Amino acid sequence: MRIAEADLREDRFSRLRLIPWWDQSKIANCRLLVVGAGALGNEILKNAALLGFRKVIIVDLDRIEESNLSRTVLFRDTDIGQFKSQTAAKAYSSLAGNSQAQPLIANIVNECGLGLFEWSDLILAGLDNREARLWINRCAWKVNRPWIDGAIEGINGVVRVFLPGVPPCYECTLGKVDWALLEKRLSCNLLALDPAPEGKVPTTPTISSIIAGMQVQEGVKLIHGLPTLAGKGFIFEGMNHSSYVVEYTENPDCMSHYTLAEIVHLPESSRELTLEDLRRRAQSDFGTPDEDIVIEFSRDIVYKFVCPACNSEEEKYAAMGSTPFAAARCPKDASFIRSLHRAPRRSRNRLHSLRRCASSPRSRGARRDWRMSQKAKTASGQPLLVVDGEVVRKIRQHARTSMKSEICGVLVGQDRPGRIEIQASIPGANAEEAGTHVTFTQDTWEHIYQIKDKQYPDHRIVGWYHSHPGFGVFLSDHDTFIHKNFFASPGQVAWVFDPHSDEEGCFGWVGSKIERLSQISVMDRRGGEAVHEGGRPEPAISILDHPENSDSIAQSSFGPVVREEESSESSLLRLATNVFSYLTVLLLGILIAWYMFPRIEVMPVPVDPRTGQPIPGYSMDPPSGNSGQTEREQKPDRNSGANQPSGTEGSSTKGNNGQPR
Repeated sequence: MRIAEADLREDRFSRLRLIPWWDQSKIANCRLLVVGAGALGNEILKNAALLGFRKVIIVDLDRIEESNLSRTVLFRDTDIGQFKSQTAAKAYSSLAGNSQAQPLIANIVNECGLGLFEWSDLILAGLDNREARLWINRCAWKVNRPWIDGAIEGINGVVRVFLPGVPPCYECTLGKVDWALLEKRLSCNLLALDPAPEGKVPTTPTISSIIAGMQVQEGVKLIHGLPTLAGKGFIFEGMNHSSYVVEYTENPDCMSHYTLAEIVHLPESSRELTLEDLRRRAQSDFGTPDEDIVIEFSRDIVYKFVCPACNSEEEKYAAMGSTPFAAARCPKDASFIRSLHRAPRRSRNRLHSLRRCASSPRSRGARRDWRMSQKAKTASGQPLLVVDGEVVRKIRQHARTSMKSEICGVLVGQDRPGRIEIQASIPGANAEEAGTHVTFTQDTWEHIYQIKDKQYPDHRIVGWYHSHPGFGVFLSDHDTFIHKNFFASPGQVAWVFDPHSDEEGCFGWVGSKIERLSQISVMDRRGGEAVHEGGRPEPAISILDHPENSDSIAQSSFGPVVREEESSESSLLRLATNVFSYLTVLLLGILIAWYMFPRIEVMPVPVDPRTGQPIPGYSMDPPSGNSGQTEREQKPDRNSGANQPSGTEGSSTKGNNGQPR
């Protein structure tokens, strides 16, 4: 047996190739995307460089601080103040010869498109916030790419592997606490609030080494087609050096489970193409009419700011979440934004129009004029609301699934002059639900529009619904805020249902005011079955008007149900029928009780005063006259043979001295 000299000579990766299943070419050709260049990112990049990954893109937005030096092997004192991604790329090139490490100074959520994820073969993340993880998860699913997540705190950590098309995914693992923390990153109108402190998690370089080493090791196994922690999590607890694996469960309603069917690569970059150019290119390539071309953004876009006080406009065209709340201030009157509206959507482009509204009377008047200039809604009359009976059933069913917390959803239909038609409803998934309020989250809106675009492309959102478990039908201050800021179109209504009392009502715009609507018609299209459920009458739907305060909504006054097609005569007839039915049942019950149940009669019984025993053979017939004696009293006593009077119950018998015995 001859061994070539080349086989005896060791190179950089000769010890790695001693592993039977190792294929160095697979690692060298793998395109690696590393998101985050902090404590975990440094260790990930160090391991990747030593293993021979040659094609790497490093994404990070932050600069190096002095506190980073205790946990980052690639940074030095002279690097303080430099961008992490640039410094890490230089260090990576010095560790791995023949490598191409490209830095990208960007926010992975707002500034990186799907092309970056589609370029990669493997994604390794060393992040410190849920928002970025959720964005990576959704993008990875869309372009069918695996990603490996790592998280550390103190001397504890977790590693998770997520494969595209194979649930559970990262979003499936999120609970109510995670969603609540995610919502804190955005204001009510989806503008970015002041960022919460990030990168301040207590960590050590030792736990970073352990978790990052596990991440890269799982990545190497994934490249070679070996079993990994797919859909599972490896938990490491450093205090007692214990570790275990947890299995996650799939969420069937998860919004991340969507993969693009086909991806077409264009020779031009996004910097060279406008939306109009892209539309024309699609029309030419597919040979379809202009109205059939749909441009859908991967994220919501802030279209422009509009101030109703001075009518000034400012175009933004920025990714939602990248625009801070403080930027929504009118430069002329310094009024802050109070509401967010979606611009009219030509196809499904999801453009947002942000409206600045001042708190001054001038601003309120301007907004009132704007509303009145929309589709016909005169202050003198209410619109006719036509509701499909199946929608009413679904709202009630949804509300009864949570008898202690409020639920919400949107109403879909058509808004015509003087008439609003509600034809379907979409439950608000991932909403922030509580006992006395409910909030539409960003993911709730994404879920709603995903269903609407797929199932109701020709309809529009004509309102929303929510429940009031146990406290009646009205619009609270929180409800009014939602309606004014998210459902400000004159053709949008608010349906409220109390699952405890089965009372419901609807509120809508009448001119510039929010009033309780009375012209409501519930259409049961199924036929042969009433809209209501069970034997209880339909809940209350009545009008509510407050001329003294156009911006207030009463929080009481619950009226009986009034159908549009129901006359006052039919109401009186129904009342008379109910009263007659109750009286008939009461009389029938009395008769049954009289004949069925035993009766007790009380009658007097004469007794012998000497012995206390009843007198045998005594007749209980009433006396025939007013005399104090009966025939029985005149008969001789069988024992003594003497005629002695005997007293009866209810009469007084006296002795010889005339005193009562």
